[in-house]
This record gives sequence, structure tokens and C-alpha cells, in this order.
Amino acid sequence: MTGITHWRWRLAATFLLFLIVYSVFVQRTGTNQLSRLDLTFSMSYEGRLQIDHFGANSIDKAYEGHHYYSDKAPGVSFLALPWYQFFRHWFRLDQVNIDTQFMLDFITWLINSVLNVPFSALLVIFMLLIGFQMQPRGDRFWQVAFIFGLGTLSWPYATLLFGHNIASFFSFAAFALAFAVVRLQKNASWLLLLSGVSAGMGVLVEYPNGIIAIALLVYLWFTLRDRRQILWFIAGGLAMALLLAAYNTATFGAPWRISYLYHSAPWGEHHREGVLGVTWPRWVHIHQLLFSPKGLFYLMPVTLLAPVAYWQMSRQRRWRAEFYLFLALPLLFLGLNSAYFYTMGGSSPGPRFLLVSFPYLFLPYVFLSGRWRWPLWLLGGVSGIIQFAIVAGNPLVGRFANPLLEYWLPRLLVKHEGMPILFRLRYGLPYTISLLLLFLLVILGIIVWLWPVVKSLAGKSLLVTVTALFLVVYLLASGPVNLRHPRQIPPSFLQASPPIRDGGPLLPTDPF
Repeated sequence: MTGITHWRWRLAATFLLFLIVYSVFVQRTGTNQLSRLDLTFSMSYEGRLQIDHFGANSIDKAYEGHHYYSDKAPGVSFLALPWYQFFRHWFRLDQVNIDTQFMLDFITWLINSVLNVPFSALLVIFMLLIGFQMQPRGDRFWQVAFIFGLGTLSWPYATLLFGHNIASFFSFAAFALAFAVVRLQKNASWLLLLSGVSAGMGVLVEYPNGIIAIALLVYLWFTLRDRRQILWFIAGGLAMALLLAAYNTATFGAPWRISYLYHSAPWGEHHREGVLGVTWPRWVHIHQLLFSPKGLFYLMPVTLLAPVAYWQMSRQRRWRAEFYLFLALPLLFLGLNSAYFYTMGGSSPGPRFLLVSFPYLFLPYVFLSGRWRWPLWLLGGVSGIIQFAIVAGNPLVGRFANPLLEYWLPRLLVKHEGMPILFRLRYGLPYTISLLLLFLLVILGIIVWLWPVVKSLAGKSLLVTVTALFLVVYLLASGPVNLRHPRQIPPSFLQASPPIRDGGPLLPTDPF
């Protein structure tokens, strides 16, 4: 097996490993996810953009012209539609009541597993590829990619059908395609066209990603040899902009009218202050985003190394343009989020509106010198443990002032409770045994990843066998399909879960 083949094999093993880690926990469905799914349901059953018959299960919705609409950007709902159509017919969902908490949890997990999980895993792969191009020596790019995938809030949000990870993937894929043209001399206009389409898709999933699209336009202006090629990027972005304009016109009567202007929740009026609820940055909000018990430095201690990483990257003249881009985007989103009235995004874990800037925040870590290797491992490991506690302990915790100490860790360490794992739902195994199976499966995946380069036919065959075993064990242990009755929803997936305390009293920072 050649070096190139072994590199690709490791990429494939990494992708599969993150697919498993991101999909094994079945989270509760919250109002944010349901707002997106309500639009999918309405398009599937009624062929309408109004969610009048499905919106009762979510407070996140818009109201205009005597009709209810999803208050979210429509990208996730559009992407989920073909998948829901498939699952609707495969599991005969028309014959069951989908408007129960257990069915909604099951459907949300299904859609998340085929939509958000693959995009989240692919984002890790794109981080690997760009990190390798910037710093191919050693294995720092592997370390940074795994810390990004397991030691940041990207992991909890990979298990929740929010739009942040999906939008982050599309926007970062747009950068990766532009990077291939600028730095790898891939003189193909179609790459810039795809980059524009991907950047526009990021906006279609989450509106604030327009900042990244504009930043990429500036990046291309200063780095392209032939600036006329920017027109291809713009053309791709305009295609997605026209799709969004058509949706806005069909729902709210004009291309520039977006859903947040018509938010019907108690805090919806705040979206009409400033620009969609964005006024001026406030230090108290910056402190909350970074230093509070729900802030980045507390939930992701590995971000403490960011200043050092940026300083190391600034010394690399070759990557000066990327340095400015990577520095500008996290700062822009930090300023934007600190100016937004809904700073922490409700009961979700951590400052979720900063997620789309994480790839640009963590790529400079590949330039950390050797003496920073062990601090990176140490802080990355602590961050990973915290993310596991969030994922296993129920990310949608409500409004605890310090959810890590008040809820997640006590729930796991004291009460020995956690969110349902597929092994437990599938076979009724005790929670500790389910966790053990998960860790054993991850270890098997790591063995595949660490498999040395082999040249003999027998060695290659053994590697393929181990990988096949890895996949078969995962599918048999956790797949939603009952092998004896493949089109029947396994009853174990619809059993009632223990009640989950959703949080404490309202905090002073809550806008309602």
C-alpha cells in the first residue's frame, strides 16, 4: 500500500470514526430543531411553505399574512426534505402519529444522522486537508483536526439538528475551494464557481454566514492573479442568493424580507431593534461569551492557546493573507455576537453563534512549535472530556448558571444518567455497558487508523477485514433498522426516556 493510498485510507477511517462518535447519542428534540423540521413536514405532506398545521410544537416561528412560517433560514429544511421523504415511505410514517415526543426524537435523530453528522465529519476532513497543506511536517494537522472534532462545541452540535455545523461546513468548503485555486494553483474556474455556491449555501443555512462570504470575496481579491476570476465566485453565490430571494418572496412578499423580522415569540420584537437585533458590541457580552461558565474559555480550555497560535502563524510570511482572514473572522463574529440581544442563544450549550468561526480559529494551531505540543494535548484532552459530558449529559440543559458543575458532571458522575445511546435503545443494555461498547468501537476504529503501511496482499486483506468488521459491528449494534423487520420502527426507539430536568430559573441575561 503506497503512502498516498495509506493517507487516503486514514482519511476514510477518520471520517467513519467521527460518523460513529457523532451519531450514537440520541438527543431530545428542542424547539430550534422542530422549527426547521416543521417546514420539512409541511413541504412533504402539503407542498406548502406555511407551517400552520405543524408549528404548534415549536415556539420558534414567524407569523405573517395570517400564516405561520419557520423563523430559521430554510437551508436545513430544504436539505432534510429528500431524506424525510425517504424515511416517510420506508418506515410508513403516514400510519403513525409523528406528533409525539418520542416520534419527534426518533425522526430528528434520523435526519440528523444523515444530514448534520456527515457534514460535521466532513468538516473535520476539510480541516485535515487544509492543515496538511499549510504545515505538512509532523503530525500536528492530525492533532489539531481531532481536537477540533472532539474538543470543541462542534461535537455537541453534531448531535443536534441545528444549522451551525452544516453552515460551517459549507462556508469552510468555500474557503477550501478558493484556497485550492489561490495556493495550489488549480486554474479551474469551476472551482471558484463551486466555492461561490458553497458560500451561498452557508448563508442559506445560517444568515450570518454572509460575513464569511464577503470575507472570502476580499480574500480572493487580494490573492488571485487574475481578479476577473472572482466573477465565477460571485456567480455561484448569486445562484444561492436567488434561491433565498425566491423563498423570501414566496413567504414574506419581498426578497429582502427574512423570517426573523416576523418572529412571533415573546422576544421577537427585539429583532426589530438595530439590524435584526444587532446593535452595538458590549463588553459585558464579550465577557459572557469568553469567560463565563458558558463561555469559550470555560467549556473549551484549548482556546486559551489561540493567541500563541496566531502569533506563530503571523511569522509565516507565506500564509499572511490566510492569517488576516483567520484572525478577522473570529473577531467579527465575536463582535457581532456581543452586539446581538440573544447573546448565548437560549438553552443551548455555549455560545453557538460563534461556531461557524471555529475552523478559522483552530487552523492556526498547526503552527504551534514543539514546546507547545504537550499543552495542546493537555488542554485538548480536558476540552474533549467537557464535550463528552455535554453530549452525554443532555446539551439542551435549559438555563443553569453553570451547567457543567450543576448539571452535566453530576448527572454523569453522581446520578450515573445520560442521554440514550443507540446500543441501549437497540438492545436494552445498561448504560455503562453501552458506554463500554462505544469505547471499544472507537478503539477498533483507532486500530484501523493506526494500521501501519502494508505492502503484502495478506496485510492489505487483513486491513480490509478489520475495517469491514468495524463497520458491521457498528451497523448491527446501533443501526435503526430491525434486520427481521427492516421497515418497522424498532419499538425500543420509541420507549419513554426518564424525565429530564430542563434547567433552573431564568437568568438576568435572558431576553424574555
